[in-house]
Amino acid sequence: MLISNPAAGIKPPRYVPKPIRFLDPDEVKRLIEVVDDPNYKDLILAYLNTGARRRELLSKDFSWSDVQFDLNRVRLNGKGDKIRYVPMNAVLREILERRKAEGLEFPFSMDYHWMFKKISKYYKAAKIENANIHTLRKTFGSLLIAQKVDVFRVSKLLGHSSVTVTQQHYTDILKDDLETTIGCLESIFDTKD
Repeated sequence: MLISNPAAGIKPPRYVPKPIRFLDPDEVKRLIEVVDDPNYKDLILAYLNTGARRRELLSKDFSWSDVQFDLNRVRLNGKGDKIRYVPMNAVLREILERRKAEGLEFPFSMDYHWMFKKISKYYKAAKIENANIHTLRKTFGSLLIAQKVDVFRVSKLLGHSSVTVTQQHYTDILKDDLETTIGCLESIFDTKD
């Protein structure tokens, strides 16, 4: 029996957060260009326009009752059965209206494992490395932040438990934005005469 913890006083290794992978606008364009199946093109665009987690748009968790055309939003059933609402932009609305008119049983009835393989194939064809389905969600957040949407709204749209989670995920983009933002003071304190 040990009287004291032999590991007491040893500092654990410092946690270095893994950089978040998101697609830049050129990569998004290349990805969309290589998609040869209209169903997958619709699905990828839906991920990019909702910030949904991988399962949140698939048939088990996303049905036509989750598409609220009258309120112009979709209901996403997230982690821990938390529900969030994401407004439909014109791109998402067009996709969902068209798919509804086609009489599909579910908006997206793809099998996750097959979808994963197919999207991985598209990434490879577009010469995009280190990306997966979750990268589309991160891209949604990064594109909003790049468009100067405040981090609180991005956090709500992504369904993060707190703004702090969003800030941690997008710290590099937010840092760049802060540097640009502070530049607006230069004209006020111009010391050149």
